[in-house]
Amino acid sequence: MKAKSAKTDGKKLPKNLKTFDIDSSLGFIVNRTAYVLRQRLQEAFRWHNHTTTPEEFAVLRVLWKQDGRRQGELANYSFKDRTTITRLIDGLMRKKFVERKADATDRRVICTWLTKNGKDLEAELVPIAHALATQATQNISENDLEATLRTLKTVQKNAAGILH
Repeated sequence: MKAKSAKTDGKKLPKNLKTFDIDSSLGFIVNRTAYVLRQRLQEAFRWHNHTTTPEEFAVLRVLWKQDGRRQGELANYSFKDRTTITRLIDGLMRKKFVERKADATDRRVICTWLTKNGKDLEAELVPIAHALATQATQNISENDLEATLRTLKTVQKNAAGILH
């Protein structure tokens, strides 16, 4: 099955898109929400005297679930490109939260592993992130939150199938 193209191919916009309000669009609202949550998470980490960034936290989260990941895996799971992942891993290494080691089965492959400090950080950062998520979703029913998450996952899946 061929994915639908998001391009208009020079055709006139349909009537419903002529009144399209970017400020009320799903993409804009989701992006804005993610931005605000990243900012608040950064502030919360700083408030608790942590220098970890939300982007570094995303990488650590993947490693806490399964340590010893390849750089490409970290890029895929955290939705970052390889250059950004390299920079983030370098920063985490300077902070002594991770280290790079050759893969046991293929010495050409380098994997990223948590240090003891990196492992211990989970117990400090996850509660901060959880508290923020709890505050951000207050006054939202469990059913509404589940429906929102389910809908957003469907949008992600649909958008992944759109060709440029």
